[in-house]
Amino acid sequence: MAKALNLKEYDLFIVDFDGTIVDTMKMWKNICLDFIRSLKINPTNDFYTKIAVLTNIEIVRTIRDDYFMQYSYEKIGNMFFEFVKAEYKKQNLKPNAAKLLTDLNNNGKVVLYSATAGNLLDVLLDKLEIRKYFKHIYSGSDLGLSKADGSGYLEVIKLEGGCNKPLILEDALHAIEGAKSQNLDVLAIIDYSNINHLDEVEKYADYIIDLEKY
Repeated sequence: MAKALNLKEYDLFIVDFDGTIVDTMKMWKNICLDFIRSLKINPTNDFYTKIAVLTNIEIVRTIRDDYFMQYSYEKIGNMFFEFVKAEYKKQNLKPNAAKLLTDLNNNGKVVLYSATAGNLLDVLLDKLEIRKYFKHIYSGSDLGLSKADGSGYLEVIKLEGGCNKPLILEDALHAIEGAKSQNLDVLAIIDYSNINHLDEVEKYADYIIDLEKY
């Protein structure tokens, strides 16, 4: 059950990126279909269902096997990455995200921990001029860290030299559940592109913020 938030209770803030401080989840939800359509291909009706549970590497292999047998996996992978990078660069901060990041910095150390690859994070960190808010930046994809079982958060805490009390900021249900499985406090940021899980988020998170009202 969510309770009143007091940032002074914490000395390390581990902040997610996509859906938490940047408004990218709608893009991620549609990116594979948009990529297919950009190549003048109409995907089958079951395509989205098929890729919904796959990793990016598996998605690239599926796209190649289903539609582009004439190309190598490397070629399709490069084409997909360039498309994603171009779309990613168009995304923006969520409302009041900069205010939240400022408040966090006024109370403790702030680090970024995202599942997104570092070369994509760099695109928006520079465009949105928000790199200054983070002491360190961690990419789960690059470092092989998991949010689903919460082990990645423990590794980030370790890399930061430990702390008295960390707070995890996330929007995704699986990440919130993972952090709670390691007995970590979680501040959930409402993401309206994933509103179907709001009841479950409220069940697990210690705190909840709607940045539009922050």
